[in-house]
Amino acid sequence: MGQFDAPEACLAAAVEWNQVERVRWMARVNDVESHDDGDVFWTYSPREHWPGNQIVGAQFGATVARQRVAELLRHHLERRTACNWAIGSATEPAELGVILRENGFSCRIHCRAMAAALAPQPVNLESIPSVDFQQSYVPVSLQPITTSRRRAQFDGLVAVGRLRPQRVWYFGAIDSSIPVGTATLFEGAGVAGIYDVEVIPSHRGRGIATQLVLAAMRLAGEHGFKTMVLSATAAGQGVYERLGFREVGVLSSWRYGRMRQMAA
Repeated sequence: MGQFDAPEACLAAAVEWNQVERVRWMARVNDVESHDDGDVFWTYSPREHWPGNQIVGAQFGATVARQRVAELLRHHLERRTACNWAIGSATEPAELGVILRENGFSCRIHCRAMAAALAPQPVNLESIPSVDFQQSYVPVSLQPITTSRRRAQFDGLVAVGRLRPQRVWYFGAIDSSIPVGTATLFEGAGVAGIYDVEVIPSHRGRGIATQLVLAAMRLAGEHGFKTMVLSATAAGQGVYERLGFREVGVLSSWRYGRMRQMAA
C-alpha cells in the first residue's frame, strides 16, 4: 500500500510532522534556542525574530497536559515574549486547544491539512507571459527588506537554504525583475511539504500560484517522494483542490501575545 493509500488520519499526521521537522530544521541556523523535551519541541528567542517562540509536536499525557502548558507558557511570561503554538491531528491530547484557551491563548487561524499523490511522470509546467520562474536556495522577498525583523527573516531563510543535506528549495516568480510570487518546498517526515505560497495582489488570477506549486510537486517527485502535503487557508483551498489535493485534517495556530502580557 502506498503512503497516499493510507487512512486520512495518517495523512493528517504527516502534514503536522512535516511542519514539526521544518521548525526543527529552521532552528539550526540562527541564535534561537531550541528545546527537545521529548514530549514537545519548542524554540525561544528574546527578540522573537524568525523562527522564534514556536511550540510544535506536543505529545502530552492527559494527566500532565495542563501542567506542561503552564510550564511552557510561564517561560515566556517571565520574559514577556509572545508564545506561538501549532496543533494538528497528531497532537496529544486531542483537547489541547481547550487547555490553551483556558490559559489565555487565542486561536489565530484554522488551516486545512491537505495531501496529494505525486504523479509518477514529471509534471508539465506552463509558461505565463512576462513571468519567469526560478528555483534557488535563496528566497525572493515580496516586500522591501527595510526593517530588522524582515532582515532577520530573510537572512534566516537564506541560511536554511544553504544547509546540507539540502531539504529546502525556494521557488520564485519574477516579472520584469520584480518578485511577484513565492513558494517553498521542505522535505521531511517521509513527505514533501509546501509552504509560503504567495502572489502579490496585482498578479493574482494569472495562474502563478498554480505554477509555483506544480514546480515544487515536480521537484519532489523527481526526489522520489510519493506524497505532497500542505496547510491551506480558505483563500488557497481552491487552487490546491484543482491540483489534486484533498482535505485530510486541520492545523491550528494559537498565540499568547506580548500585548496581552503588557495589559495584564
